[in-house]
Amino acid sequence: MLPIREQLREERRQALDKEGCIPYFDFTKSIPGELLRWTYALGSSTNGVRLYTLECGTEKRLQAFSNKYWDAR
Repeated sequence: MLPIREQLREERRQALDKEGCIPYFDFTKSIPGELLRWTYALGSSTNGVRLYTLECGTEKRLQAFSNKYWDAR
């Protein structure tokens, strides 16, 4: 029998936090046009919110249908 949707979602969340996993990055462009490399915060996906950090310490979370820009305002 195939796994249900919630089981697949939970497995994907935990897969990013397993030991030996390749580091995960998210790349964006800043307003002046420079490339920013956001590093995945290990362990954050298991908690339900994927967090990313820049070298300077700035933190952001991955946008999802439940995480709207205007909700944080």
